[in-house]
Amino acid sequence: MSSDVRFTVLGPLELVVDGAPVPVQAAKQRVVLAMLLLRSGRAVSIDDLIEALWGDSPPAEARNALQVHVMRLRRAIGGDLLRTVRGGYAMTLAADQLDLLRARELIDRAARCREDGSEESERALLSEALRLWRGPLLVEVESESLRRNEITSVLEMLLGALERRVDLDLAAGRHQELIGELTTLTAEHPLRERFWAQLMLALYRSGQQAEALAAYRKITTLLRAELGVGAGTSLRELHQAILVGSHDLAETPPRTAPRVVPAQLPADLADFVGRADRIDLVERTLLPAEGQRSVPVTVISGSPGVGKTALAVRAAHRLKRGFPDGQLYVDLRGYSSGEPVTTVDVLSRFLRALGVRPEQIPVDIDEQSALYRSVLSGKRVLVVLDNASAAEQVRALLPGDPGCSVLVTGRNELRGLVVGHGARTLRLEPFGVEESVALLAGLLGAEIGEDPAAVELAELCGHLPLALRIAGVNLAGSTKPDLAEYVSELKRGNRLAALAIPDESSAAVHAVFGLSYSALKPEARRLFRRLGLVPGPDFDGYVAAALLDEEPARASALLEQLAAVNVLAVSGPSRYYLHDLLRLYAEHLCTAEESSNDRESTVERLLDHYLRATDRATRMTHPDITRIALPDQEPRPWLPSFDDRETAVEWLDAERVNLVAAARSRTHPFAVHLADTARLYFSTGGHIAEWRSVAEAGLAAARELGDLRGEAAVHNSMARLYSDLAEYEAAAEQCRLGLALCEKGLPPSVEVSFLNNLGTAYAELGDTAQAQEYFERSLARSQVSGPPHVEALGMLNLGAIYIYRGLLVDAVRVQSAAVRMCAEHGFTTLEVLTANNLGIGHRELGEYSDAMNSMDHALNRSRELGLRSAEASVLASLAEVYRDLAEYERAHDLCLGAIETAKATQRRKTVADALNIAGGIELGRDRPDRALDRFREGLSLSRESNFTYGEIAALIGLADTNRLIGRLTEAVEFARLAESHARGVAFRLCEGKAISARARVHHDLGEFDEAIAQARRAVEVHTETGHRLGAARSLELLGALGDAAAAEQAVRILSDLGVPQR
Repeated sequence: MSSDVRFTVLGPLELVVDGAPVPVQAAKQRVVLAMLLLRSGRAVSIDDLIEALWGDSPPAEARNALQVHVMRLRRAIGGDLLRTVRGGYAMTLAADQLDLLRARELIDRAARCREDGSEESERALLSEALRLWRGPLLVEVESESLRRNEITSVLEMLLGALERRVDLDLAAGRHQELIGELTTLTAEHPLRERFWAQLMLALYRSGQQAEALAAYRKITTLLRAELGVGAGTSLRELHQAILVGSHDLAETPPRTAPRVVPAQLPADLADFVGRADRIDLVERTLLPAEGQRSVPVTVISGSPGVGKTALAVRAAHRLKRGFPDGQLYVDLRGYSSGEPVTTVDVLSRFLRALGVRPEQIPVDIDEQSALYRSVLSGKRVLVVLDNASAAEQVRALLPGDPGCSVLVTGRNELRGLVVGHGARTLRLEPFGVEESVALLAGLLGAEIGEDPAAVELAELCGHLPLALRIAGVNLAGSTKPDLAEYVSELKRGNRLAALAIPDESSAAVHAVFGLSYSALKPEARRLFRRLGLVPGPDFDGYVAAALLDEEPARASALLEQLAAVNVLAVSGPSRYYLHDLLRLYAEHLCTAEESSNDRESTVERLLDHYLRATDRATRMTHPDITRIALPDQEPRPWLPSFDDRETAVEWLDAERVNLVAAARSRTHPFAVHLADTARLYFSTGGHIAEWRSVAEAGLAAARELGDLRGEAAVHNSMARLYSDLAEYEAAAEQCRLGLALCEKGLPPSVEVSFLNNLGTAYAELGDTAQAQEYFERSLARSQVSGPPHVEALGMLNLGAIYIYRGLLVDAVRVQSAAVRMCAEHGFTTLEVLTANNLGIGHRELGEYSDAMNSMDHALNRSRELGLRSAEASVLASLAEVYRDLAEYERAHDLCLGAIETAKATQRRKTVADALNIAGGIELGRDRPDRALDRFREGLSLSRESNFTYGEIAALIGLADTNRLIGRLTEAVEFARLAESHARGVAFRLCEGKAISARARVHHDLGEFDEAIAQARRAVEVHTETGHRLGAARSLELLGALGDAAAAEQAVRILSDLGVPQR
């Protein structure tokens, strides 16, 4: 009967057999046992055990002595648990046998709860894990090497779990209870800034501001004395917030919605072989140690095909639990035959993965890098940068917080990272004989390890994992694999042996793949060669069909054949990629075996495929936009079809990197068309960096090709790009450049588009008079020359500017015509937008029944069409109608829906608008405190988004709210500021509302003469614009100040409107 054996290492080392403690008396045996337990489930090499026992000075008979210690341990714990493995020993235990394994399991489960937003479950699991920690780790185990290489990482795991549990306690309001625990923790770990920050926060939230500031002075003194440095950024910012008594800091943070944690690592290889010591080294170097001040960076270097990426991915998967805030991964393509991925592209991808909204991502690389470091501050994220060719590719991608770590792979050691950033380097060599044979055995069966030809094959493959895998798959695919015959054939070579590849390290791959290539059928060989012409990183069956001028089903079958023999790797559903070495080989084969005419026609078909598929996809996603017509052509068999908008967006997302690479690969009309036809896809997806790159390539191509129409289209695209970035002057300049081209004989419709866009730019710059002029010119031209879609768009924009400027009757007239035109021509998206704007015009005029009819129609159509961003706008507009009518609960529900939908679709201006409307609803519900929060949020978001109307509306709301809670001085300042802003941009409608708010404040201040004067001004402006509700409210105020005729007039207007009196 086997014994029940259990171990503990999270405190004193203990061995318990059948419930009874068994002392491990000998010091050396304790070291061996501790080492095996800390690496439970992994092989521990004899060399590592000798280092743990004797450090740098082992005795001559160290191996014999080690064997004696192991033998005695086996007697104590049983021979089944401690196994001899190749090159060392291993112990494999269940989680209930070792406290360390149990703790890791609990912490991993807690991390999953964190991803799901289950904070209570997360806290419970972390607390259970931390209860297993019974004091200082293994103090009775005397081994400096063990403490440095193994115990430190375990301690870091426990401290990270403890920090997270304290964060959860702080979020739950347990401030007072934490002070004692955190005081002890800062004494035990005096250089760990996070514990000091948590102590400061707990003290401050417990009303002990002075003590919190004293704690800051203590940690800064310690840091200077011990390390010669100041406090980190997070600690300094917390200190500043405490110093000024930040209101936000004093409140318990709200519970957050489930967050998305980036998990971008590629799939791990199921049959990964060897490299255990290398993986252990990577783990030890990348897990941040206590008190560490710099970001750990490890560079794995080595020749092509040596397995750098496979090792990095395996190590990264092993490290995941140490980086609960996510793992970022990118293939930098530093050695690809195409262009490497730009740093701007990578930063944009990473920032989106980290939750940054696309519109918040700057274009400038330095600003992007700074934002990236800020987002990662305080987080534990692992960054894997694969295939870097130079330190310059990597520097801007390094986090600034030592809680993060970076793993880089490249063919050279990137000495610039070593010198400038203290990177650790790991040179990866080809497999040894045993590892090579083990890999072949995994592919071909264990019996292969006994065949002498396996060793010879390994040598012919240069012991490169890539070459070994290709050879193994070749053999595995044979009906009767004959290893000796395969080796003979490989040694004889073939007709491809003379082909030169400019990297000596690829010779083994060339030799092995020559046999694979020769064994392929002619059509498969042709496809493989032509895949070397694809400029982007991956491809699907449609791309393969274009390369072959073949049906997609046949091309997809050939891709599967190539993947089956390990020539291609799978990157996603029905998508494949080539290892960079094989891509280079394919490119050389294509040059050697195909004529220049064949290569050129193949590339033309590929670019034509990308262009026409993009056009088809964007016609599904954005059917209403004008675009350059494509040359007529017979239908191609390799174009994908899209059933709905979602499938079209999925295709565009999957191909985006390839499309950008194709646009940049050569001077070709493709870049021009892509900049034009995909502009709204880039815009709505927030792919700013890619959009700019394509537009710049398209502009250069159009100018070189002498394509004036194309050049104008790219200027139009760039105008939209700069508008999305809120760089409206730059957008206006692009429109002016486009208008200059129109003078050279371009169609009138092109001029109409630029006039319209120029009006939009001036509107955003606050010059509404100039905006109105350009919109009116655009509309006049389009009514003569068309096309109808541009005319409808012009009416939409002109109607909106009329509303802002208080020309409400004109706005309703223009928007009514626009709605009719959209319905007649089937302009579905524009129909929703114009119907909503028409409803807004009716609402401002007090025509509430017409407003609701128009908005209900817009809401129904937006839902039918799946236009969620438009739906958010309509919900906000309807909420405002019900707010005016004092139906506050209905208005509140609609407004919540607007905010939720706008956030989901990343429409920040709509969110700001809805927040301001919500503030007004809260005032109607007599909840001024909530209203204050809403208006503050609306003001902040409006300013961040350069949303002038939203900013003015928030200022008016803050004036009203501060008046109601008795802050009259602040209220009058908000009202004056709102009036000044409104007058500056000629927003006459807002100006009247701001004057009304100011009049109400003067009334409450007892400044009755000023109140009367401002109320009369407000009535005058509201009467001019037709804003009847605003006029009625100001007349009400005049009535309260003794003007009986004004009071009677207010009653009549409110009765006509169906709005209750105040």
